[in-house]
Amino acid sequence: MRIDVHAHYFPIDYLERLERVGNGEVATEPGRRSAWASRRADLDARLAVMDRAHVDLQILSIASANPYLSAERHAVDASRAVNDSYAELVRMHPRRFAAFAALPLPHIDASLRELARAIDELGMLGVTVTASIAGKTLTDDAFAPIYREFDARGSVLFIHPAGRACDSPAIVESGASWSLGAPFEDTLCAVQLLQSGFATRYPNIRAIIPHLGARFRFSCSGSITWPRASCRGAGRRASSCANFGTIP
Repeated sequence: MRIDVHAHYFPIDYLERLERVGNGEVATEPGRRSAWASRRADLDARLAVMDRAHVDLQILSIASANPYLSAERHAVDASRAVNDSYAELVRMHPRRFAAFAALPLPHIDASLRELARAIDELGMLGVTVTASIAGKTLTDDAFAPIYREFDARGSVLFIHPAGRACDSPAIVESGASWSLGAPFEDTLCAVQLLQSGFATRYPNIRAIIPHLGARFRFSCSGSITWPRASCRGAGRRASSCANFGTIP
């Protein structure tokens, strides 16, 4: 079976919700560029492309348009809406689609509740997060309760660039926040997680870094100093780094 784990779907009503209640906190323009006028139009085109590429199953995720809103009520409502939308699509085409859930971060207790609902009730395969959340790196201690729950469940964690270009003014001003900035976000996030000991503290989390891991494999070649406990063999071979995988 050929599975595409890096596939995005942007429900128009969800993007409109973010624009209505988000006060500009979540950029919807990248999703707007990829969204179709209707779900039917999206599905027809998507299934045709999947068939041509001999892709049996797509695992859908929301990319950088996660419901990371400062108002907890709006974040919860948005996460439930997009997860329900994904679950409905999976029910319609269970042999062609699965999904990663979105969480109402940075609200930890609410995210734990939505994680349980998404996996236990909706049948999501794991969770998607961005490489930084509300200005915090994924190594921030605030997210430890989420990781402990992921680890207990053996969850898949799909990490996607946030579109922040590692907060580099030079990259942002160049207009290359995605084409240049996103690969650096992938790389920096993976390096930070491994240097923090993430892989040893949470050995049951299966983390996926998209875009072939960007420069991650080169970073593991010896140019970075790795704490001994953070990732056995990281300096020798990227594929030995616990449960971190890299995909297109």
